[in-house]
Amino acid sequence: MKTSLGIWALGPMVTRFVPGGYQPQHASESTAVKVTRAVAGLGDLIDDYEFHYPQELSE
Repeated sequence: MKTSLGIWALGPMVTRFVPGGYQPQHASESTAVKVTRAVAGLGDLIDDYEFHYPQELSE
């Protein structure tokens, strides 16, 4: 079985419950840095990643 993960890393994850975003200390980071951190944290759990902006970018 292969597992893929969609990553939506284009915003600060602001919601009505946390208007400052869930990780405001990372708000100034580029999308590339955010994605790198997310992928590194998942290690070997995921086989592939899908990126969406404004449509799917993966092949």
